[in-house]
Amino acid sequence: MRIYTTAKLSENISRTPEGYLLCKGAALARTGTMAYLPEEVSPEIVKGFSGDQVLITRDAAEVFRPATLASFEGKPFTLDHPDEDVSPDNWSELAHGFATNVRRGDGHQQDLMLADILITEADAIDAVRHDGMRELSCGYDCDFEVIRPGVGRQINIMGNHVALVDHGRAGARCKIKDQRETPMTPKKAKKLSWTDKMHRLLKDAEAEEANAPQDEDTPPPQDEDNPVATTDDDVAASLEEIKLMLRTLVEALKPQGTDEDPQQDEDPDQSATDEDNPQQDEDPDACAQDEDDPQQDEDLPVKSADRKPGRMADAATVRSAKRMGLSGCRVGDNADVVRRTALGMACRNPNTRRIVDSVLGGKAIANATAAEVRAAFAAVGVLAGAGNNRRTVDSLSSPGAGGKKGPITPADINKMNAAYYGKGGKK
Repeated sequence: MRIYTTAKLSENISRTPEGYLLCKGAALARTGTMAYLPEEVSPEIVKGFSGDQVLITRDAAEVFRPATLASFEGKPFTLDHPDEDVSPDNWSELAHGFATNVRRGDGHQQDLMLADILITEADAIDAVRHDGMRELSCGYDCDFEVIRPGVGRQINIMGNHVALVDHGRAGARCKIKDQRETPMTPKKAKKLSWTDKMHRLLKDAEAEEANAPQDEDTPPPQDEDNPVATTDDDVAASLEEIKLMLRTLVEALKPQGTDEDPQQDEDPDQSATDEDNPQQDEDPDACAQDEDDPQQDEDLPVKSADRKPGRMADAATVRSAKRMGLSGCRVGDNADVVRRTALGMACRNPNTRRIVDSVLGGKAIANATAAEVRAAFAAVGVLAGAGNNRRTVDSLSSPGAGGKKGPITPADINKMNAAYYGKGGKK
């Protein structure tokens, strides 16, 4: 398909007269072996397997099978993976563009499935141009062949959509290519107040909430009148919060100015886990599933999406959380739990509480969505950063003697010197 463009924004990205983005030669998928969680694959593969990750391979014969390539032709482009397959019923809500000219790469890209992507929706265009999102992940149906317990092979891959994600399972090679690292849309720098930043974050959060599914590491908000059963994710989040608070308490009780044993920085939970759960040889019979289970007899395609589960706190999130008083957080902790716990500590300040309430619309932090929590966390982080940049007060800007208001000027100093020495240096 030939698409007319009027402006070349970078080596691989162009703009149409309507403002759509045409991203040429984007890498959708690759061959090779990738790690999946046991619940993401066919039950036959995990039968007799007790490990944490399953290895699934997809070879060139399957990835570049004519039917597989054709199945991705014209398929919708989405912002993150939706909770369900894209269909005529939800296409208008989920589709932000489409993929065309699906093909196999050549040369050093011969292990990649390439396509041209036309992005037609404003939020998706903004995510690529201004937010720097580039990585791609495919949503598809497939069958699995068992190689051995914990190792399998994908066959009969049929594409459903192509998603723009923060981090895809296939890695940084599968992405929208943009060789030029310079900004595509130069803008005049405009200094925003914290209120402007908060409103912008709110707008971004609302758009993300409308277009993206619920985070995997965050349970959906519960109705207080209709509570639901506690899930394993709820328990894990509670344990993570307790661990953060314990770390913070330990940091507060540490004696100042003493040298700590470097080994003390190790996570006590991790060391305890290592002692209580030594690695053992896998016993296929120990985790064998009931062969009479009717679900084992079903030969249905397994829906899959190449997205990494969970999100971890980065250095910027940890810095902001520590400014709010959560000194026990670390890079790699659950990002959503870090934000919620830090906001809870920061809300001890009445002014911060008012800001958080205005962002969350009066919701409790525990009942807010992940997008709302991110917006509130960013707003409070902006205020915390602004507090660190306050101008210091020196003696010339302090109130004058005798209750005089305002800064002391050179004229005031001369007057005080004249009064002092006029009395012979005696007060």
